[in-house]
Amino acid sequence: MQDQWDSDGDRSNGAPARRRRNRALLIGGLLVASVCAAASVVAWNDLRVRHEAGERYVRDMSAGLARNLELTLGNLDRAFTGIGADLDAIRQRGPDTTDARVDATVQGVLSRHPDLQDLALVDVRPGFATPAGPDGARLQAGEPLPASDGAGWVLPLALAVSDAPDGSPRWLLGHLRARPLHALLRELDLGRSGTATFVHRNGRIVTRSDPADAFVGTDVRQSILFTQGVNLREAGLLEGRSDLDGTRRLIGYHALSRYPLIATVGVGRDDLLAGWWTFVIALATGAGLLLLAWLFGLRMLVVGARRERALSADIARSAGAITDLTARMRDVEAQYRYLYEHHPLPSLVYDRDTLQMLAVNAAAIAEYGYALEQFLALTADAIVVDMDGDAIRREVAREPAPHIGRRFRHRRRDGSTFAVTVYSSSLQFLGRPARLVLVLDTSDRERVEAERERSDARFQMVARATSDAIWDWDIATGRLWWNEGFTAQYGWDWRTHAATIDQWSALLHPDDEARVGRDLDAALASGATEWHAQYRLRCENGDYASVEDRGMILRDAGGQPVRAVGGMLDVTRRRRDEADLRLLRRAVEATENGIIIADACADDQPIVYVNPAFSRITGYSAEDSIGRNCRFLQGTERDQPALPAIRDAIAQAHEVRVQLRNYRRDGSPFWNELRMAPVRDQDGALTHFVGILNDITERRRAEDTLAHRATHDELTGLPNRELVMECLAEAVARADAGSGCVGLVFVDLDDFKLINDSLGHASGDEVLRTVGRRLRAALQPGDTVGRFGGDEFVLVMNAVDRDAVARATERVFAACRSRWRSATRRCRSRPASATAATRATATIPHCCCAMPTRRCTRPSSRAGTAWWRIGTNSAPRPANASRWCRNCATPCRRGSSRSRSSCSSTSSAGRWAWKRCCAGSTPNAAC
Repeated sequence: MQDQWDSDGDRSNGAPARRRRNRALLIGGLLVASVCAAASVVAWNDLRVRHEAGERYVRDMSAGLARNLELTLGNLDRAFTGIGADLDAIRQRGPDTTDARVDATVQGVLSRHPDLQDLALVDVRPGFATPAGPDGARLQAGEPLPASDGAGWVLPLALAVSDAPDGSPRWLLGHLRARPLHALLRELDLGRSGTATFVHRNGRIVTRSDPADAFVGTDVRQSILFTQGVNLREAGLLEGRSDLDGTRRLIGYHALSRYPLIATVGVGRDDLLAGWWTFVIALATGAGLLLLAWLFGLRMLVVGARRERALSADIARSAGAITDLTARMRDVEAQYRYLYEHHPLPSLVYDRDTLQMLAVNAAAIAEYGYALEQFLALTADAIVVDMDGDAIRREVAREPAPHIGRRFRHRRRDGSTFAVTVYSSSLQFLGRPARLVLVLDTSDRERVEAERERSDARFQMVARATSDAIWDWDIATGRLWWNEGFTAQYGWDWRTHAATIDQWSALLHPDDEARVGRDLDAALASGATEWHAQYRLRCENGDYASVEDRGMILRDAGGQPVRAVGGMLDVTRRRRDEADLRLLRRAVEATENGIIIADACADDQPIVYVNPAFSRITGYSAEDSIGRNCRFLQGTERDQPALPAIRDAIAQAHEVRVQLRNYRRDGSPFWNELRMAPVRDQDGALTHFVGILNDITERRRAEDTLAHRATHDELTGLPNRELVMECLAEAVARADAGSGCVGLVFVDLDDFKLINDSLGHASGDEVLRTVGRRLRAALQPGDTVGRFGGDEFVLVMNAVDRDAVARATERVFAACRSRWRSATRRCRSRPASATAATRATATIPHCCCAMPTRRCTRPSSRAGTAWWRIGTNSAPRPANASRWCRNCATPCRRGSSRSRSSCSSTSSAGRWAWKRCCAGSTPNAAC
């Protein structure tokens, strides 16, 4: 070949040709050596990568297999749990039909899970089950067992359901065939020697991916899986030779967290490296081809020298074609520039190093508000909010994919900001590394999303804050969501007792369940958008609460119900309050006392309610009374003593009880015992006054009668001793205050006993009444005539002086001495009297008490008081007459020795009945 290069080379061109050949040999040798070294490194790196990829693959396959197994068992767990809930609901609704319904429920589950057999409810806990499942799992699994029918193996499963009557838990026991688990393993692509296994924690193989599942039930506790793996951690990798088939594999295992099972995946080493040998052969082939190419290149150098001249000619010819291509490229560039400048979305181009704006389109100028020259003078960080130049450069260095948008906030010239989604890519622009940015305004979309998020947040806050029970029902799945108000009001944990529509229905009262279910189904089927029901809901403490439930039904475009949202209001207290209010209203309407309610907040406190008893007492109907002030019952009598107490009670807002005189609608008066009390709201503010009217007219009449009888004589109707004493004290007080005189006269009828004995007590009573009338007629208005008792009368006279008292006394005796006629005869009374006239205050009451019992004592003149005695047919005697005779009416002095026989008259008829009048110096004891 060297001889050929020498012969082919020209003498003038020999040196350059040799230099090119040497360079080709050196460069080619280095290139071949570099390629071989690179191929070795690549082969080794590929081996490492394949090994790591195999480990990740095995680990991921074991984890995925574990998830599939856990999902399968989780479905069975939910099925068993559903059976348990159904059994609990069946037992609560109808204990007598439990067995039949249990069988029906079990058959339903078996029909949905054909690989589940021997499903039954037992009272004895299975040997592999524990009272509380591991890690909170309810469904528990035992070690694999041969199937009862001899067809393969089964995995025993057990779940504790409801409590038995004696308090012990009952167990739902079933056996799952290994066939569905084996199908999970057969779906995996593990290569020729790969295998997957489900192993129980006790070391028994549940199923293996072998076609015949030949190793099911094999004890592998002595394998590396248990001696090196599971005892140390829950997931990992092992590499070793299998004890079952002797194949060396890379094994990944993953233990289930809730069930006593372990998923393992093993891939043979040959399968992992099967492609690597092909890759090595390909690299060697490439190196050989490169060597051939190098040799061929050397050959081509020789040929190239020959064609160099020809190529020069070809280049000259191609210059014209290049000019055409350049013109075509300018046209294409112009088209792209036109599309860029007229694109409807804002587009920017900036330098990746300096961030200087290089180009903007018309849409960007309109969106940001800058002129073209102003825009090109900006940098990229001038329009990006909360990002400086370094942050933008770091964002560009990440090289996000052009089709993936990034969210930012941009700033306009006027300072307003808006949300954008940016799509960007790198390019060369005007010989500089640049970044092309396409801006999509997403402000409206973000506002909509923010409003939706705020609405959801408000709904969640309202649901948490309200005390009512708020629910959200997914009609397709039957799942229910409740807020915390459901648990707070009714005591149930909704996640356990009301998480589905059927569980909620089980809490309804048996008498309401069917009705409410029909109403709900009718609302869903009729296309209604609202549903309302009232029913009784069982609380956790066993009581039933009356609730009002209202929900809004949401439907899809086809009118099918997809969701319902509503609230449940506890109206138990309101129903009880309404019943109490009805009872209270009935009691108010049935009471005998009148009841009125006045509005304390309105002007003039108008009446807002009266009961029927008020209308019966006053004669005013409710229409006549409501809207008026209570004072219309007082008529024109607006100065009663009780009214200030009422006004004070209204002003001070306190309770008061008074008696006042009111008038009925017909004008007749009646006495009203009014009890008025204020009514306040929950904040203590005064709102109303409640008044209770009691008609006490008869009681007042009886009290007045009793009071009259207490101060007046029943026979004559004259004041008695007590009233006379009060009148006398008042007269004396008036006399002390003025210049008048008080006269006190005691009148006693002589021989009144003879009238009773001879004519009878009826005639005597008539005499007393007649004397009382005559005494009253003989006195002036303002004077008092009273009866002390028996035939004794007392007169209290208000006079100017003592002479006026004497004249009045004469009139009294003149009236008493006139005849009167009884039923059988005519009679004449003979009164005897003692009279006093005074201006002093202290002596008169005592003398008034003493004079009737000491008629024979010597008259005295003390404290300015003058006394005199008037007998039959006699005039007032001088004050110094200490004693006088009954018969002759002559005065006797103390120490006189005149006896009774010396009197001018000894007749006793109509005279004093004294036995001894003048004997001795002291009064007779009979006086």
